[in-house]
Amino acid sequence: MVFNFYALLGAAFVPALLGLVWFNGAVFGKAAGFNEQQLAGANRPLVLVLSVVFGFFVALVLTQLSIHQFGFGQLLANDEPAVQEALTKEFMEKYGDRFRSFGHGALHGTIAALFLAFPLFGLQTMREGRGWKYFGAHAGFWLVCFAIMGALVCGIR
Repeated sequence: MVFNFYALLGAAFVPALLGLVWFNGAVFGKAAGFNEQQLAGANRPLVLVLSVVFGFFVALVLTQLSIHQFGFGQLLANDEPAVQEALTKEFMEKYGDRFRSFGHGALHGTIAALFLAFPLFGLQTMREGRGWKYFGAHAGFWLVCFAIMGALVCGIR
């Protein structure tokens, strides 16, 4: 399996682009706890660059979670290189495109959001003493973001 760098790069931009719309004051910015002063005072270029960098890290993880063929190579880690190559070639010819779709990636992105992002953000929300609107705005963002990112990394071959 080879990473599709363009799919990863495209997925990396999703948190930055979606965040520009989602956390706008007219959409969910106020529910997410942002006021106009905070939005105006933010270092936007730094936020956008770091959103893409961190988005790339998330895309790498979602690639491993949504493309099942990556797991096959891990089973062969202790085998000789020639054996690894032969078995990988045979496996990929038979199963290479199985479950490689936008829908499958979106499903795994949604599962990752529900069982990874939600609990982490929920714990942080409780520790900060924030309300349900705050949690809902951020959790909804990550749900949509992970679903789109998973769809891109799994569906684009």
